[in-house]
Amino acid sequence: DSGEAAQNGELLDAEETLQEVDQKEGGKVKTWWGGVYQTFCLQFVAEWADKSMFATMALAAQHAPLGVICGAMCAHALANCIAVIGGEMLGNALSEKYMAVAGGVTFLFFGAASLYEGITHRQVPVV
Repeated sequence: DSGEAAQNGELLDAEETLQEVDQKEGGKVKTWWGGVYQTFCLQFVAEWADKSMFATMALAAQHAPLGVICGAMCAHALANCIAVIGGEMLGNALSEKYMAVAGGVTFLFFGAASLYEGITHRQVPVV
């Protein structure tokens, strides 16, 4: 069956990738703290100077900083909980390769929509 062969191929690809990572990292065991560190670094770099950071700065100029900090942390925590749970569910249902392609296409769509808005100064029609 071609579907079963594809699943076996994906499993072999995943195992090969994990072996390559182990070789590059000297066989280090992934720890909980390692996941925390990698997630923190990725999130910090990804969120630095994005729209939400500028929106939070604008809110801090108008409201009490402690309230803005609490609101921003709660909103970010909720958004990330949704992303983690949704990612886990999608990861169980879809291949990692398909998820990467779908994420890339979505990213390109929003980039094209932003470019369109920037060039025409009009909102992208909602589909």
